[in-house]
Amino acid sequence: ASPPSAVVPTADVEIPVPDIAGVRASLGALRVSVVCTEELQTLHLNHAILQTCLPGRSSARGRLGPQTPDAANASSPFVLFGQHRYDLVQLESSQVALADCKIAFQERRDNSKEIEAVRLRHRNLQIRYYEAVEDFQNRIAGLETR
Repeated sequence: ASPPSAVVPTADVEIPVPDIAGVRASLGALRVSVVCTEELQTLHLNHAILQTCLPGRSSARGRLGPQTPDAANASSPFVLFGQHRYDLVQLESSQVALADCKIAFQERRDNSKEIEAVRLRHRNLQIRYYEAVEDFQNRIAGLETR
């Protein structure tokens, strides 16, 4: 018998390379699944709450059903009064705006008349100026000929 060997046999083992894209895709799908599960649990909880509230609402609707037309008829004069007051306020603000527009229009019309008067006066003054210049030039020409 030979003595036991102190050398441990080794084998070349390749470490598997993980598919990173596949792992990421799996994690993404898992994340979506977790979110959907949480949303489903929330929906179930909300559904249970709504089911507990529904019978109370149905009985309240049954009690209030006949009262609704009476309440509408009773509130009609108040609604009409409120609408009338609103219309009056709107009319008043519209009248104020119209008055402001009329004043601005009148001022612009007055300004346009003043501008037209200034233009006429300017034209007359230009005519007088050209006549005076012509007269002075004639006098100068007359004095130069002497």
